[in-house]
Amino acid sequence: MFGDLFTDKEKEKCLDILQDCGLPRTGNYWWVRYPKRAITEIYSMDQNTGAMHYFRDRRLVWEEVIVNNYGTQFLLSIETNSNYPFDPPIVYVKDSEIDISDASHQYGGGALCLFRPDMYSSSWSIIKVRNIACSWCFCAESENNTGKWPGAEAPH
Repeated sequence: MFGDLFTDKEKEKCLDILQDCGLPRTGNYWWVRYPKRAITEIYSMDQNTGAMHYFRDRRLVWEEVIVNNYGTQFLLSIETNSNYPFDPPIVYVKDSEIDISDASHQYGGGALCLFRPDMYSSSWSIIKVRNIACSWCFCAESENNTGKWPGAEAPH
């Protein structure tokens, strides 16, 4: 219907860049299907955050230590599966200076509940999800200090 959105030569150049970033250039990975999107996501996170990306368990992962308004550090891990951007990234707090084990808005296994699944759009960038996760960290610490979640909530 739309034909190729870019030439084979352009796609190969994008895949070369992604390979230089440590990603496989073949296989059922979202960045192989959408290499321009992958470059945009990696570049945006690289230029605007302290996150480092790497390839693990067939996923593209970003990790970053963020510091919230209280000065508390959280190690965030943002993982994309092979169906990204149509599946939202999964976000974890891998380490924190406070105990978040009882924090509200976590799924089993520790994944953060950042938004209702029907709210997510494939147009959202990794950096948008990362920024929502930063807000979650502020809310988790506030809840730890006050016993109340300060952010908007929806029933689970």
